[in-house]
Amino acid sequence: EKNNFKIIPSELEKNITKKTKWIIINSPSNPTGSGYTEKELKFIIEKISEYQIDYVYIADSYGNLFPDDIQRIYNIFYKYLPKYNNSVKIGLHLHNNFQNAFANFIKAQYLNIDIIDCTMYGMGRGVGNLTTEITLSYLSKRCIISDKGLLQIILFIETYIVDEFYKNNDPWGYNLYYLISSYFDCHPNYIARLKTAYSKDNFNCWNIWNICKTLKKNNNNQLFINEKLDELALIHGF
Repeated sequence: EKNNFKIIPSELEKNITKKTKWIIINSPSNPTGSGYTEKELKFIIEKISEYQIDYVYIADSYGNLFPDDIQRIYNIFYKYLPKYNNSVKIGLHLHNNFQNAFANFIKAQYLNIDIIDCTMYGMGRGVGNLTTEITLSYLSKRCIISDKGLLQIILFIETYIVDEFYKNNDPWGYNLYYLISSYFDCHPNYIARLKTAYSKDNFNCWNIWNICKTLKKNNNNQLFINEKLDELALIHGF
């Protein structure tokens, strides 16, 4: 907590054992939303490369990455990984706040990033994630994989997921509020808290825009701080 929930090399050294196989780097780090500099990532890469780690997994928690950001992340990791341990592979988890998870997937697939996960019907928090059936359709149409099983996945979604999606009072999927939070590089917890902890009478795009804009202006957007949100919510009548 004192490091804003960021992974630091000394903590890695204390917690990694011979059984460790996965290290997930959330940038921003949950729950505060602190990000990593290239220097900090270099230190982490140096440390994990001393051990027999199979994968390093990266989550786009803000959902605000674009294809050029995927290239930048790729450049950072592959700039340092081969120097230490070229057996470590990269994984990527893509949120869809800007509806560009699929574009980011195409970029990551072009770069041969080792694992890119996805969910059926984009199921996930807020706006959801990279969509399984779209991803598989693309790979099949590009003759990268066969279409074996694609119809079965679509039928499964139709039977077990679609109805539940429409029954949900707050389903995942495209959402103007999460779009605004991503535009201002705000931690998505700000939107989640506004939806659950405050009056819904003033929960609208105008107020969300101004709250997120103020958070970014005051450099409070990337760290989720309840007190800052409470101040702005009071100003905007929540």
